[in-house]
Amino acid sequence: MATTSNHYRACAEKSLRDAEVSSLANVRERHLHSAKAWQTMAERAARVEQARQQQQDMTSLAPVQKTQDDQGTNS
Repeated sequence: MATTSNHYRACAEKSLRDAEVSSLANVRERHLHSAKAWQTMAERAARVEQARQQQQDMTSLAPVQKTQDDQGTNS
């Protein structure tokens, strides 16, 4: 399954392609505006995905650190 940020980037790219082939200025501007919005959402989603991954990494390390701390205090 594609990540949300990748989906948003794909939508931004499609909007840019649509803007390139548009012959009407107002339609081209609409596609460019859409591409900018999709790109902004992609960047935001990427930050959220990265923060979630970091949180998951920290959570998975916590039991190991706790076990090591417990062993050190029992000696």
